[in-house]
Amino acid sequence: MQTTAGTIRVAISADESADWRVCGLRQADRLRLAVEQFAHEHGRAVSLNHDASEADLVLSTRLVLARDSLAEIVNGNPAAGKMLASRADIPAAEKWLARDLGKPQDGWVARHIDRRISTRITRFLLRFGVRPLFATLGAFLFALAGCVVLLRGDYLSVLVGTLLFYAFSVLDGCDGEIARALYIDSPAGARIDFVFDTIANVLFVASLGAGLAAQRGRTLLLWEGVATGVLIIAGEIMLHSGPAEPDEVMVARHSATYDRHARMIGHSGAQIFGDRIVGFFVQLMKRDVAWLAFVLFAAAGVAPLILHLSCLAAFVTGGLAALALIRRSAARQE
Repeated sequence: MQTTAGTIRVAISADESADWRVCGLRQADRLRLAVEQFAHEHGRAVSLNHDASEADLVLSTRLVLARDSLAEIVNGNPAAGKMLASRADIPAAEKWLARDLGKPQDGWVARHIDRRISTRITRFLLRFGVRPLFATLGAFLFALAGCVVLLRGDYLSVLVGTLLFYAFSVLDGCDGEIARALYIDSPAGARIDFVFDTIANVLFVASLGAGLAAQRGRTLLLWEGVATGVLIIAGEIMLHSGPAEPDEVMVARHSATYDRHARMIGHSGAQIFGDRIVGFFVQLMKRDVAWLAFVLFAAAGVAPLILHLSCLAAFVTGGLAALALIRRSAARQE
């Protein structure tokens, strides 16, 4: 592709398909947002709405673009994206587009189980104009319901309650998928999602501890649940109060790690245990893996083990976060 003065001149060729909605967006709007996103994420100068005869790149409104499909087209892959011959092709295009709505940090369970469920729900919600915040609140209702059920503490209640929290975990992916499908994902939205995730985690261990304590007459389980919740909150506060930038070595070796975990593990010095152990720990920190394991433990009738493992994980995470904070502060003073 030839460009003028480093600027890519783009024209959009529109017909009746410009008003066709795919995953909640008019095709004309999706193309425009895809161009803007490409310019922002790849640092390229893009000039839109040129005459087709003068443009370096002409995009038809019949072309459905995933999040980075335009980059592939610019880099010489004209087959990127999906073409719509008629309205009948829209469902298949939406299904294809939904596969691109996950996150690189997704663990194995999220990629192969959770996203298969959440993207179907997301496609349905997009048809009704549901916004990310409403999806977040809707998912959180499952966590609240799970909290109430867990307070009973018997086998069936723990199993159902844990399943409701697992449903929250799956549905919680919908808000991000909606935001990415509509090109409205933002740091503010991610922070809101993170706050609800943290509240749900604390409610889970607290309600599980209270339920098990009431059912089994062991007050220690109640205090373990409360202590785990406190550790979760303290760990997250330290993670967000610590180093601003992820450790470069950690990011290079474990690119599918959330930034806050990359900061925690990298700056705490935990990499001395080796990439294999660190990689295993990173996978265990994935929420999707934890919730599926909790469901299996609940089904096996070993609910206290869920609480013990949650407490251990919160203690280790909090310890690493504190160590990262201390080491980083000491390095700045040197």
